[in-house]
Amino acid sequence: MANPSFTDNDEGWDKWREPANEQDNFSRKTGSHTASDGTEISNFFERWNPSSPQKDWSITQNLTNLPDGKYRLKAYIFCPINEGDTQAEGRYLYARTLVGESRQKAEITQSQVFTPTTLDFSVVGGTATVGFRVEGANSQWTAVDNFSLQFLGQEGAQTLHDVLKQNIADAETKYAEYTNANETFSKDGQQKYEETIKTAKEAANNPQLDNETLMGIIQSVQLRMDSLALDIAAYKTLQAKSNELETAYDESPYAEAGLPAYEDYLDKLQEGYSQKTFNPNEVDSIQPRADRILKEAVAESLKSPDGIRDATGLFTNTNFSNGTNGWTKSGSGQLSSKLNRMAEVWNAKDSDCEVYQEINGLPEGSYKITMQGYYSPSITNANNWKENWGTEGDTSNDILAFLMGNDAQAKLCHIMDYPIEESALPGTDGFEQITWTDDPAYQNKWLTSNSTTSADLFENDETCYLNSVVCYVGQDGKLRIGIKIKGSAISWWESRVFFDNFKIEYLGAGDMSGATSAINALIESAESMLNQEDLTTQEARNSLTEAISSAREAIAAGLTQESYGKHVKALNEAITAAQNATEAATRFDALVTYHDIKFMSTGDYSYEQFAGTPEFDAFKALISEKMVPAVENLQSMDEIERLTAEINEAYNKMVATSIDVSGATLDSPADMTSMLQSPSFSEVNGDGETVGTIQGWTTNGNQYAMSANNYEFYNLKEADIHQTVYGLPKGYYRLAFDGLYRAGDAIPAALSRREGKEPQNALVYAESGEGKWNEPLASIFEGMGEYKYTTGDQVLPDSLFPESKALYHIIVNNVSGADLAFQEGLYAGDFSFYVSETGQPVTIGVRKDSLVANDWAVFDNFTLLYYGDGDANKPDDFESAIDGVTAEGKAKIVSSGWYTLDGVRVKEPRQRGIYIRQDLMDDGTRKAIKVMVR
Repeated sequence: MANPSFTDNDEGWDKWREPANEQDNFSRKTGSHTASDGTEISNFFERWNPSSPQKDWSITQNLTNLPDGKYRLKAYIFCPINEGDTQAEGRYLYARTLVGESRQKAEITQSQVFTPTTLDFSVVGGTATVGFRVEGANSQWTAVDNFSLQFLGQEGAQTLHDVLKQNIADAETKYAEYTNANETFSKDGQQKYEETIKTAKEAANNPQLDNETLMGIIQSVQLRMDSLALDIAAYKTLQAKSNELETAYDESPYAEAGLPAYEDYLDKLQEGYSQKTFNPNEVDSIQPRADRILKEAVAESLKSPDGIRDATGLFTNTNFSNGTNGWTKSGSGQLSSKLNRMAEVWNAKDSDCEVYQEINGLPEGSYKITMQGYYSPSITNANNWKENWGTEGDTSNDILAFLMGNDAQAKLCHIMDYPIEESALPGTDGFEQITWTDDPAYQNKWLTSNSTTSADLFENDETCYLNSVVCYVGQDGKLRIGIKIKGSAISWWESRVFFDNFKIEYLGAGDMSGATSAINALIESAESMLNQEDLTTQEARNSLTEAISSAREAIAAGLTQESYGKHVKALNEAITAAQNATEAATRFDALVTYHDIKFMSTGDYSYEQFAGTPEFDAFKALISEKMVPAVENLQSMDEIERLTAEINEAYNKMVATSIDVSGATLDSPADMTSMLQSPSFSEVNGDGETVGTIQGWTTNGNQYAMSANNYEFYNLKEADIHQTVYGLPKGYYRLAFDGLYRAGDAIPAALSRREGKEPQNALVYAESGEGKWNEPLASIFEGMGEYKYTTGDQVLPDSLFPESKALYHIIVNNVSGADLAFQEGLYAGDFSFYVSETGQPVTIGVRKDSLVANDWAVFDNFTLLYYGDGDANKPDDFESAIDGVTAEGKAKIVSSGWYTLDGVRVKEPRQRGIYIRQDLMDDGTRKAIKVMVR
């Protein structure tokens, strides 16, 4: 054994521990102890944690070239015995050989006294893993020392022949148990068992076989018994699943009409069980295959003129008896199952919500969808809907939840649609008396007020809160059913939607009522957008008007499959364009208002520092005389983009008047950060408070700064945030920033880093003219530490970082932690770029074009430095066209990026090997070459 007494260190030992989220001493220690037998202990290996019990751990080493025979492992083990315990638990000497695993529990009855423990085991084949394990300890401290290993000779040692004979006996005993209990398993499994045992018995009686052959046969016996156990379990599952499927089919609406293909499948399952011919490896595919065959059979029957018309069985869990399994939710609100009787979306607000299923392969035609459910504006009356009920102009009771089928939708019932006479109540628990209206229709009436009574109402009366919509399935064969909630129109708390018992009926290929219903629903949505008073563009209004008019003409003329698809597409495009126009116009209005207020204000929240310059006067006039009037008369998205650029350019020109760049050099750069708008995603408002903002930035992500006044991308495939800066002088610049990227969830990201395959999908970029530069955000693991910034930070297993000597491996896990890490100087990045013409627009931003599930990028604190122009001021790290070909007619390199052969972006080659350099040429093309780095 290597270093059995830890004399100077713990080298030679393989150490493992289950992570502990607290102080964790796991190392060699020194100290004077006297063991229970008088042996002096001075060096030992220990694990100590503040809390009891400690997590599992082990310390072992692999031994080779051992003579076969019997061995004795000895060690001294130390641990405290907590009050109330009589002895230590969970400490074991351990040995693993070809014979199997052996362990001996340490019988320790004296607290904090080293106690000797021995373990006898046999070695066959010359190898063994020996050491010490802690599993299920009952105190927080364990130490071990003075290992010794004795060879006791071959007498009494097990041989592989002995092990094989024991395995055969165990197998035959277990097989007899199975047969006596009438367990069912496959004929193939029985045959393979008999063949394996026959071969094993022949080997056990053959003294000429070597250890390697014997070990292989032992393993084959063990594997065969494992397979037989799995075989039996599979047949039990087969029997249960077959009966379950038969019962479900008999109770379905399809049994009477008959689905021959599905019935054949059920018969084959029964036959496979009774004849023992079912392949146990296919047990996990029973349900998926049944679902597929059933859906195919139903879809085929729907296509037949005399076939079934109930398509409900094609969908999963339509009555929520299996929780919310099979349903997908997007957007706001909390989806939950209510006692497996129905479903609820609670508190959808600020953004839209959808709960849906979608299937393919359906025949064209109309489908009627019904569902029981209702919308309650707020279960706590947070928007005063009760007081407003029946009043003129009331919007608090507008129904904002819909039953949907493809493009068609219908408003859900309102909770007030089903008042109940007091005499009809089973009791008042779970009901609420209507006291907030004088309407005679509600006098002495009650409403359901919780999930139990609502589910009871649904079950007792199939017409209670019944909703329906007719939709159309086109040539793509897709049908999407579910509910929608217009959460973007809900600003109050605790809205509620209950829903249950979806049913789907096929109305036939010649029925176009679903198409008409879908078109009318889209027309209603388009008209709603057209009539709203929100800011928008004339272009969007014209598109909506044209799409509505054209669709109405098509309905009047009679919809066809072709015209249906055409007008659905046109209406959806017009609605989407109108939504985008409203969002863009609203952002433009906020931009103009922001600058207008700054001109009217004084102090820090104003532009008075720039007053007295022509640029100040020009910008002020631009806002007040051109942009303020333009807000109410925006023509198109292109105009909004053009006017926004005009505002930003005028702003930059005004700010530039306060910056002296005349003396800027490489050694004494000019700080141009003020040319950036909200470079740290914050500003001081009119009340002197620091608040988050993304003023000046354009993004397809969150339209607000994070709570820590920084910005993040989370789980987005294509994300970008940028701003364009105008009026910069010609020359060299450096863009600096703080930022990190985590390539997925923490543990998968750490695994990819450990394997050298960590992607860098988020990068900061600058673009000026034809020049493009970028720098990846730092890996989150580059700033990993041994302590937490916030309680939300994540402690990772040490095994993910085999080269690290750190006691803990902790990464930030929220924007607040990232902000604190940035403040300590972690995750800083920068790169240089060049502006080739004075005034040339420069776009600065962050983007990611690839997604690793749940990846995360967070960044902040942009600064911009100007070095001046000329070769003397060119930064050393500047990537220019100097490596390109300058002959006439040939493109030059403007920037380069380096990648490993696995496609992982690196800042620059730092090790020997082959890399790929991707060059961006000044003609816009890209060129990739392999480079050997020696």
